[in-house]
Amino acid sequence: MNWEKFREDLDKAFVTVGNEYGLRLEAKTIRYDDISVRFTVEGIFLQEGEDADQILFEKDCVKFGISPDMYGVVIRVKDKSYKIIGVNTRARKYPLVIKGEDGIRRKATLGILPNKEK
Repeated sequence: MNWEKFREDLDKAFVTVGNEYGLRLEAKTIRYDDISVRFTVEGIFLQEGEDADQILFEKDCVKFGISPDMYGVVIRVKDKSYKIIGVNTRARKYPLVIKGEDGIRRKATLGILPNKEK
């Protein structure tokens, strides 16, 4: 089984279904063995034009003492620009989710935030 392709196909199907019902759907960790596959699905209801990442960021950022206004802020790390797009509530060491100019999501520590936001 090509699990990477499975994930891609599943994500495409979730976009199709989510668009139909006004949801953003996401498969979480996929686990499998020789005879079965298991994963959970998370969804968030969206109104027209809403950004699911921003809604989730604003909901969860206060758990880390981060202002909701930090969503979308561009920061510089080692001469590269990254946009703050989320927090991972289960991650203590690298709770920030940032996206580089290459479009790749990365994890980061709170230490990359401006001093007043730490």
